[in-house]
Amino acid sequence: MFIKYDEYDLLELFQSEPVSISGNIDDGELIYTYKDDQNFKVILT
Repeated sequence: MFIKYDEYDLLELFQSEPVSISGNIDDGELIYTYKDDQNFKVILT
């Protein structure tokens, strides 16, 4: 199952730019990560 997310919503949620899995950001294969001061971590691939 695939879910499409709005890129701006993801930037707001993760507070950082995504990293490309394939090396080309235009492929759309991205990893979003967020880590706070209390060592809470969220990763979306």
